[in-house]
Amino acid sequence: MMRVRLKVRKETPPSWERVSDIEKDLILIGRDPKNEIPVGDTDSVVSRQHAKLVRHGNSYSIIDLGSRNGTILNGDKIKPSIEYPLKNGDLINICEFAIEFSAEQTAIKPEENIPKISEPLGFFAKESSNFVAALNQLCQAFEREESPYKEELLREVISGSLEKATLNKAAEIISQILQFQTGSTVSLPGPEQDDQGLDISQSYDRVELAIAVMLDFFVKMVQALDQFELQFLDRTTIRSTRHSKSGQSFSIHNCTPKELGKHLFNPEISSHEAQDRLDSIQANANQLMMHQLSLLDGYKACVSEGTQQLVQRLSPQKVQQEVGEKTLKLGPLRVRYRLLPLLSALQTVKELRRAHQELMQEDPATIEKNYFRKPFMRGYENRTKKARSKNLSSE
Repeated sequence: MMRVRLKVRKETPPSWERVSDIEKDLILIGRDPKNEIPVGDTDSVVSRQHAKLVRHGNSYSIIDLGSRNGTILNGDKIKPSIEYPLKNGDLINICEFAIEFSAEQTAIKPEENIPKISEPLGFFAKESSNFVAALNQLCQAFEREESPYKEELLREVISGSLEKATLNKAAEIISQILQFQTGSTVSLPGPEQDDQGLDISQSYDRVELAIAVMLDFFVKMVQALDQFELQFLDRTTIRSTRHSKSGQSFSIHNCTPKELGKHLFNPEISSHEAQDRLDSIQANANQLMMHQLSLLDGYKACVSEGTQQLVQRLSPQKVQQEVGEKTLKLGPLRVRYRLLPLLSALQTVKELRRAHQELMQEDPATIEKNYFRKPFMRGYENRTKKARSKNLSSE
C-alpha cells in the first residue's frame, strides 16, 4: 500500500496550511466537500471535481478532470484527461491553492478480524493475512469503478493474472471458502467437483423460447456491429464461414435468428463440426464485447478532445492574437491592430460574434465530423489495437 502526504496551503488571504495523509488508490481534489482533498468553497473558482491522483503500482499520476481554470504541475499547465507521473516534491497549483506531493510505501497490515492460528498451522497466518488484505483492496477498487463493463474487465484481468500463477490444492480450498463466505455458486473447478448439468426436462418450452430470444439478440448485435464498421471504418468486405460438408457458405453477418439456430443445432453435423461452429460464435461474442469497450473509450476521447477543439474555436485569446496580426487601413497608412488596443478589442468582439454565429448555423453533422469523429475513432481503434496485440502475444 502507498501512503500519500499532501501539504496544502492557500496562498491568498486568509492564508492557511494543512497536511493530509491518505492511503487510497484514487484521490479526488476539488471544492466538493466529499472529495478526499476539498479545497475552496462555493465562491471559489476551483471546479467541483478539479483533478485526481491515481495509483499505478508504486507510483501516482495526476489527471486534470477538464477543470475550467486548469491545473499546473511544477509551473507547467497540464492537459485535461492525460496522466502526468508524480514524484516526491512535485508542486501542484490549483487556482489559489498550492499542493506539495510526496508518497511512501507502507506495509500491508494484517486484518484485525483474522483469528490467530496456533501451531502447527501458524506458518499460514502471514500469507493468509496478506491475501485477505490484497483481496480487500481489489474489492474496494471494484466498488469504486463506475464502468458498466467492470465485471468483464475484472474477469479479463484476473484470468490473465492466473495464467502466470502456479495453482494447486490450496487454490481449490481457497475457492471453496470464498464460495461459502459470499454465497456464490462460482468456484474454481477441482478434480472432485460434481457438475450435474441443467435439468430442462420440465421446462423445455421456456428453454426453447430463451434460446430464440438470445439468438435474435446475438444476430442483431453482430449486424449492428457491421453497420458501425461500414459507416465509421469503411469496411466493404463480406465475411463468411464455409463448411466443407455442405459446400455452402454461411455468414452470421446476413442470416436470420432462425437460420443461425439451424446452423448451430443441425443434428447431421459431426461433433467436431459442431465445436467449430460454437468456436466461431464465441469469437464473434468476444469481438462484440471488445466493440462495447472500444465504444466507451471512443466516447471518452471524443468528449474530451472534441469539446476542447470546439471551445478553442471561440477562444478570445486565439481570436485576439489573429486580429492583432491583421492590418487596418488609415488613409495611406496600414497599421496592425495590435498597435491599436481599443480598435483591436472591438474587432475581436466582432470576430467572436461572427464565429459564434457561424457555429450556430453550422450543420450538426458537420460539427460531429470536424470535431468529434476523429478523436472518437482514435480512442476506439486504440482499444482494438491493444486487444489484437494481446491476443497475438498470448498465441
